[in-house]
Amino acid sequence: MNREDVKILTAPGRTEICGNHTDHQHGIVLAAAVDLETKAVVTKNDSDRINISSQGFGFFSLNVNDTSIRPDEYGTPQSLVRGVLSGFKAIGCRVGGFDALISSGILPGSGLSSSAAFEVIVGRILNTLYNGNEVNDINIARIGQMAENFWYGKPSGLMDQTASAVGGLLGIDFKSPSRPVVEMLKNSFESSNHEIVIVNTGSSHRGLTEAYAAIPEDMSAVAKCFGKEFLRDVDQVEFFSSIDRVGQKTGSIATYRAVHFFLEQTRVREAISALKCDDFPYFLETINQSGRSSQELLKNISVPDSDDPGLAPALELSRSILSGCGATRPHGGGFAGTIQAIVPAVMVPEYTRQMERVYGPGSTKVLKIK
Repeated sequence: MNREDVKILTAPGRTEICGNHTDHQHGIVLAAAVDLETKAVVTKNDSDRINISSQGFGFFSLNVNDTSIRPDEYGTPQSLVRGVLSGFKAIGCRVGGFDALISSGILPGSGLSSSAAFEVIVGRILNTLYNGNEVNDINIARIGQMAENFWYGKPSGLMDQTASAVGGLLGIDFKSPSRPVVEMLKNSFESSNHEIVIVNTGSSHRGLTEAYAAIPEDMSAVAKCFGKEFLRDVDQVEFFSSIDRVGQKTGSIATYRAVHFFLEQTRVREAISALKCDDFPYFLETINQSGRSSQELLKNISVPDSDDPGLAPALELSRSILSGCGATRPHGGGFAGTIQAIVPAVMVPEYTRQMERVYGPGSTKVLKIK
């Protein structure tokens, strides 16, 4: 094997900064690729087998022609590979066998979307080895989302894959999901002397797929009250003027979640505008409002039907330590796992010390936008 035959590819994790649970309703989000990434060392093997040694999942092998959806594979990397293969075939692209060693610095369940990075890295492997890198980043992201929704069994929006595939600090408008509008934004965090810190609370995302799925289901139920499939297509004024009728039909939690969607869309726009205008204090204010809305309206900070308090204690502890500075919000899908804080750089050592005193050494991580 020649050294030129070996490719090294990467795909970053992502952090959602504003727009919690709005992408699946064709909303607007603010997200960023981060410096924790999935890496692959890969080469063609001139067969119809894909052989992957993956950190944390061991070795597996599958046939490139077997792209069937297998419920017994839900939640596994095998399912994602089959889904990405199917997506490439569906748009007329070539696929083939390869051998890959894949490792990841993105901890599963961290809210940094290790699954999206895995989907993107498999897409990049097929794109590089068999398609001359002709498939663009947005198509790789869409294929990854399809794999996650149908093969992996998790109903996610397109934000995770888009942020991982495109990179940088992004405003993403999913009004037309097949052609999302992606705007690259100036990274104002370091120039404003703030850091993004995530805190792993130690609670697991396992068993929470139904809780995640209930959020888009509730939002879509509200949209159907107006003859629409997604909340993005519902007139906001009409929704608020009909809120009592909607509540009687869909229930209070679905209505609260719809309220969160509409208000969160405004916050995302304001956060993007604040970044463009270098108004970092107002940006922080919108992120804090987003965190409170997730907690009070979206209701994705505690584990349903469980004694597990979820993210609530960590959120309140973070706010107490920051004492009016920075911002705190749930991270990723919520319910369990991690929270996100935007912390003044001078406070990072003390913030880290106090959070790790409760959640253990190494539970905090400072993220850099990649």
